[in-house]
Amino acid sequence: MGCTYGFRYKQEEHLILDFEQSLSFASVQSKDFAKSINNHSKKLKLTEKQFIAVIKELKIDITESISRPSKAKQLFERFLVGELYDKRSLILLGILYGKGSLEEKAKILFLNYSLKIILDTKEIKNMIHDVIEVALVHALKSAKTCVSDNYSNEKLKKYYYKLNKYKPELKKYYKKLLIKDFSVGIKLDEFILIIQDKFVSKILCPSKIRSMAFRLGGGKTVFTESRV
Repeated sequence: MGCTYGFRYKQEEHLILDFEQSLSFASVQSKDFAKSINNHSKKLKLTEKQFIAVIKELKIDITESISRPSKAKQLFERFLVGELYDKRSLILLGILYGKGSLEEKAKILFLNYSLKIILDTKEIKNMIHDVIEVALVHALKSAKTCVSDNYSNEKLKKYYYKLNKYKPELKKYYKKLLIKDFSVGIKLDEFILIIQDKFVSKILCPSKIRSMAFRLGGGKTVFTESRV
């Protein structure tokens, strides 16, 4: 995933990172992940049959047993509503946890949320919300499901509540970074340039998002003016 940084991990963060880094689709290129999903469904949802076709095409292992749950399946099923998977959310998982350059991932992220040639402020807010939900909610709850001992399970539960207290500050921070100069919307080339900023680029790495949540929640001043 390319998300290494100088964050002082707690035991809980190690558990989540272990979960994230061992996802069976982490070796898949983000662009291949998005392409396969879009090829199998032109709508906003995927049927179980379409989802399985994507999994087989990309050779993603979701087999599991009583003693060994599939980490990837646990995360995918967070976006299963009834009998349909949310297409946008699955592509987002491929962006956040798959392989690819910053520019490639920025382009896929833009296309995943833009309704036209412009990514408007409403969709930027939706994107920020969805990314934060993956980093602070879905990854934690999925990791918790895959942990067998009660001690670690309880620590992840407390960690979840601690992190999610900082959601409002985190959303405000990324909105300031992504929207402040674009009251109407952002074009693709502008978005790619913005994502390459050293502060904004952290939005593509769930572990860095969690680290930022603690920095903001702890009352630390975070510099946001590096973009030119």
